[in-house]
Amino acid sequence: MAVIRALFDSVFGRVKPLDQKTGHTDQILHLFPVPCGDCSGCILEITALRGAAFDISASGLAFVDHPAIANILLITGVLTRSMLPYLEKNWELMPEPKAIVTVGACAIDKGVFEENYTVLKETTGGEDCVLQIEGCPPSPQQIMEGLLELLGLRSQ
Repeated sequence: MAVIRALFDSVFGRVKPLDQKTGHTDQILHLFPVPCGDCSGCILEITALRGAAFDISASGLAFVDHPAIANILLITGVLTRSMLPYLEKNWELMPEPKAIVTVGACAIDKGVFEENYTVLKETTGGEDCVLQIEGCPPSPQQIMEGLLELLGLRSQ
């Protein structure tokens, strides 16, 4: 049974049970990743971060599968016309306090997609963005270090 549990943990990540009153786990950051218009490089690195090799739950981080239990919207890629309604809906579903973290060059400054006609002029995240994790794509370690920095737990 332990082997099966380890397999599930490595594939889906480990999230502690939800508190019945608040809907959150006892962890600090509840991350809901949203891939916008991108090449999928950044979202692949985020997926790798969910694996057992990084054990992010021990650091106060957890990936969640619905925005209603998230407090951080983790955005990759550029903001496109087709993704704007989806992104706005997810943002509205999130409880307060909430914030946006952008991951990768495309989310920060549009990267190679800057001249594409479907890309909106606005920068992804806007004033609600509390952290920008640079890279093309950033490694899982860089993403984790950025999130730990946001928590004030970054190792020196």
